[in-house]
Amino acid sequence: MLKRFFLGNSAIELKENIERVDGNINRIKNEMDILDESYKDVQRSINKMSVSVEVLRSILKETQENLQQVNAVNEEILEGLEEIKDNQLKLEQWRMTQEVTI
Repeated sequence: MLKRFFLGNSAIELKENIERVDGNINRIKNEMDILDESYKDVQRSINKMSVSVEVLRSILKETQENLQQVNAVNEEILEGLEEIKDNQLKLEQWRMTQEVTI
């Protein structure tokens, strides 16, 4: 009878331990599901960032091209200003010769 009592208690304890282990397994599965979703969210964010980086690279390239065009136009403007300056100097010299001849 004592043996049956201990075996009964052991069976009850074993059943309780199995239930605790099952509960722990279920909690672990739930945590793994949460981690899996978090991982997927991180992957989606990384993909969005990759697209954003590519867009930024494209914008940077276009901006660099625009700056090169602006620099070229600035060079032309500077050349034009130099030409105007030279023409003003020539005009001054011509005026001075006209005053001398008059």
